[in-house]
Amino acid sequence: MTEYQVYYFGMIAERTTCDKEVFSIEKRLTVNQLDEMLQQKYPMLKNLSYKIAVDKNFVPPETIVSNNQEIALLPPFAGG
Repeated sequence: MTEYQVYYFGMIAERTTCDKEVFSIEKRLTVNQLDEMLQQKYPMLKNLSYKIAVDKNFVPPETIVSNNQEIALLPPFAGG
């Protein structure tokens, strides 16, 4: 069993009405598969622009997420 801790920020947290969820899934997923799973649960994500970070780093979509890694959905942000 793989446990995923998913954090939502900004407008994503507003739309999902939560800022953190934990999912227990029988198999390991890639970042892309995890994103697809989240879009099925929250269809409004399909219309939002966001990036996914794993342990505070942006990774390619084919990266396999391991047990207890921190996944964050981050909306666009301006630098300064």
